Amino acid sequence: AGPYKFDSFKNNTTVLVLNDKNKGNFEGKTATIPKIVIRLVESNVVIAALEKGEVDISAGEIEKTNIDKATEAKLQLHNYPRNGYGMIVYKANKGPTAIKEVRQALGYLVNRNEFVEKIVGGFGSAVNGPYGLSQWFYKENKDVLETELNNYVLNVAKANELLDTTEYKFESDGVTPFDAEKATGGDYFRYNAKKEQLVVKHFASEKNPVTDLIISSIVPTAKEAGVNYYIEQGEFSTLSSYMQGREENDFNAFNLATSFTSVYDPYTGHHSDFVGLGSNWSDIADPQLDAAIEALRAKDPTDRAGYSAAVVEYLKIWNDLLPSLPLYSNLYHDIATTRV
Repeated sequence: AGPYKFDSFKNNTTVLVLNDKNKGNFEGKTATIPKIVIRLVESNVVIAALEKGEVDISAGEIEKTNIDKATEAKLQLHNYPRNGYGMIVYKANKGPTAIKEVRQALGYLVNRNEFVEKIVGGFGSAVNGPYGLSQWFYKENKDVLETELNNYVLNVAKANELLDTTEYKFESDGVTPFDAEKATGGDYFRYNAKKEQLVVKHFASEKNPVTDLIISSIVPTAKEAGVNYYIEQGEFSTLSSYMQGREENDFNAFNLATSFTSVYDPYTGHHSDFVGLGSNWSDIADPQLDAAIEALRAKDPTDRAGYSAAVVEYLKIWNDLLPSLPLYSNLYHDIATTRV
């Protein structure tokens, strides 16, 4: 049905050719470029590949270093707000992150503005829910969302306060109360009465600047709240299998990003109907969240105002439960050679 059809795949390169059976778009216009080659290029060499003419376009770039290099190389740039966001997903049914207050505390142990500056170079901002900067309901409710949603900023004292309300409020003997003043970046961690340590096991994709920043910023900061934040790196395919439950594992945090379709529907992503099925990444199951999702989906398609209000109510509940920590939404940059 599409304008192109599969021709070949070899050495991480996909070749598509025109589909002579395609009827075109609603105006009857059909594609004209005979062949499209999609090639896997590492992020750190993509600008060099563009300059050499090895590729013609790299779509959806977010990294400041690549945007700056493209500008210096006088390549074509086109930007637009993202219909999505980057985040750290927490498993809401596994280990310490099954506790809401632990997830909230982790939110207060991250300097999200640092991610905005260092990852997307200021071409974006931190968001407080599962939405992107391009979405109409965000634009229409921006003031409400900024005032009524929790803004998780770096606040170690707040993180310790939240963790003290959980079972992880003891030293290693499971009896002595945890003392935040002793948590100065060493190996002084929180435990519960069963002498189980508060460990967050994070699986991260390798060769990823977001992963590098998590290691350099979150890991040491977490120690100040008695959290042992352990990170293991590997291929993104492994991350996906672990997060979606296709492979047995004990990880309860993952860093990645997502984009939305034109229809904003959180049903498969956050409703309890999809726990354990792969699409509910955090495996969150909460009756109040379910009800908010169902109310949103029940709105008549012509009830724009009602839908908008229902999204806000859903985001309030989601923001409190924090099944994942939104890091940023940003501007995408498409970078192309001058011949395009």
